[in-house]
Amino acid sequence: MDIEFAGACDREEIEALYNLVFSGEEEYASYYHDNFWRPERCLVVRENGKIISMVNLMDQEMTLGEEVFKATYIFAAATHPDHRGKGLMGKMLENSFELGRKWGKDLSILITENDSLFDFYKRFGYQPVFGVSKTEISEEPPVYMCKARILDIGDESRMKKVYDCFSQGRLKIERSEERFRQILGEYEGRAYGLFDQSGENMIAYCLMDEAHMRAAEVIGMGCGYLLYICCASPEGYGCGLPELENSRPIGCALPLSERGAAVLDKGVYPPYINILFN
Repeated sequence: MDIEFAGACDREEIEALYNLVFSGEEEYASYYHDNFWRPERCLVVRENGKIISMVNLMDQEMTLGEEVFKATYIFAAATHPDHRGKGLMGKMLENSFELGRKWGKDLSILITENDSLFDFYKRFGYQPVFGVSKTEISEEPPVYMCKARILDIGDESRMKKVYDCFSQGRLKIERSEERFRQILGEYEGRAYGLFDQSGENMIAYCLMDEAHMRAAEVIGMGCGYLLYICCASPEGYGCGLPELENSRPIGCALPLSERGAAVLDKGVYPPYINILFN
């Protein structure tokens, strides 16, 4: 079995495999491959000239205070249903670890498609270290009057300030203003901010699903009240920063360096990755 990197000419076949395995995400698949896909970071296995398995190795940075850690984010790991059970994905993951060490990475990280995959990834040394806590709707506003509105391009610096402020003390994905600009594009019309009375200072934001029933991410002060404003039903909820207790795992990490192994045991609060190409 030969493992190689994709070529630019493989885009159509790669996207077709993505849509087959992750059905119902066709619109997002097109968006991802238009904006983020890099063939030189996409490992593939071919049989009779056709791609039967793939995994994307995306370069990411994680930070804890002033320390920066390089990570490989494993995304869209997919094998054609007719070729599962042959160990293809396991061999590609092991290949990705070798490449990660060669590239000077500290961690291999991922978000699981569903909880049943935690046991699969544990076989390769991954541990479930990333999580989210459930944020409930609250009709009670913060102590002072607040304003809420839909966010748009131009709000990325405010979002970054909220993210950096409330994620202090934990290992987290580093997000630049450009990344928040991308997020605003991904959640166009579904990103909301809560502001102080002046309307200038953002104190919380949330990113809603298309049904406005669940926030993929809600961070800041007054999150429950922001969800009360944004959710279409009182049964709605949001995924917030993981607490020391009462959080559910959503992602895994595998150390690729001594620094990577050490940092997973550091920090005051649990590590955090979320809404990262998932």
